[in-house]
Amino acid sequence: MTSVEQAARGLLQAQGIRLDELLVPEHFEDDTRWDIALVAELGGRVVALVRLTDLDGSTLALDQVSVYPAAARKGIGRALLVELASVCRTRGYTTITGTTFRDVLFNGPFYSSLGAEEDLYPHPAMAARRHAEAALGLDAFGPRIVMRLALLP
Repeated sequence: MTSVEQAARGLLQAQGIRLDELLVPEHFEDDTRWDIALVAELGGRVVALVRLTDLDGSTLALDQVSVYPAAARKGIGRALLVELASVCRTRGYTTITGTTFRDVLFNGPFYSSLGAEEDLYPHPAMAARRHAEAALGLDAFGPRIVMRLALLP
């Protein structure tokens, strides 16, 4: 899964978003802990992943969505997120929330196409995440927002 995440960063780099330029503290993003994770495979190889952490029993934080660049723009990420929403709904969650670039096509507009909306009053954990992202300098690459997807029955 780590190789998919690293390869997917190339898609952001193509948008001028150079995450490797940021001085990110080791503890900032724990990629070894999550509460729900799904992967998509093609030919026995993981090509996409999504992972979330439980914030409060009803809300999940979308921590990572990555699609291997060669598998991008084929509907794999969309299918994975639709399945994820279904799994989360059946487990009793009501909301998925996360931070993203507002204007990057495969970020904010993509999540909007799935029904997510900008969250002007985010969960405290997401407000803290946005504050930490801003402090790291992530906003220099473009506007960041918190989005929320309501998991309707």
